[in-house]
Amino acid sequence: MDNLRVFSGPSFLAVLANRAVLVIAPVVDASSILTGLVWLAIRPKSISVVRATYLLSMVNWIADWRV
Repeated sequence: MDNLRVFSGPSFLAVLANRAVLVIAPVVDASSILTGLVWLAIRPKSISVVRATYLLSMVNWIADWRV
């Protein structure tokens, strides 16, 4: 969430500056906000590696716990 706050302010100012240079009305509509949120939601997630020994010990622990 902190990364969002760090980048959102300067990004918003960059959009306003771009629209001022290109003489476009600085209007923000719901579709552009929703598009940005969708792009944030579908960005790739990091994948963590799990060793098989840890997985097997967890499976054995669950099997012992159920008995």
